[in-house]
Amino acid sequence: MRRSILYIRFLLMTAFLLGIVGCHDMEDQPSFKAQEGPRLSSPDESVPVQGKEVFVPGETLINPVPASEASVQRGKTLFEINCAMCHGKQGFGDGPVGKKFLPQPANLHEQRIQQMNDAEIFIRITSGFGTMPSFQRRITPQERWNLVNYLRGFKETSPKS
Repeated sequence: MRRSILYIRFLLMTAFLLGIVGCHDMEDQPSFKAQEGPRLSSPDESVPVQGKEVFVPGETLINPVPASEASVQRGKTLFEINCAMCHGKQGFGDGPVGKKFLPQPANLHEQRIQQMNDAEIFIRITSGFGTMPSFQRRITPQERWNLVNYLRGFKETSPKS
């Protein structure tokens, strides 16, 4: 009887120690720290499905997405989801988050913005500019071109108060 109790204790201690030793990997896992958003990058050694975007200096990008009603509508939806919080619902740079930035986000109706060609706007959306983050990993190239098509509809006006 005493021998079986010792044997059970031995098994329990062994299982307990193996359980503790086996759990050490939990501290080595990828995790988020306080105030840190999820990482949006691909896992190491993964292969992109659409390939990597490369911008060659001096090479002119041409908008491959026609400015159809569907493209503009999709661009509007993407703008409301990704851009309006900083640039405002109408694109005047008066969004609730954008009001906290210095300098404030661009008024997308201004002449200097509207005079940019499609490629310049696409590259700014892709790479970011100033406090504006890069959307290269968040929005597909086609969706970024849809955004460009939507922004083309803005005119040089001032916000209505």
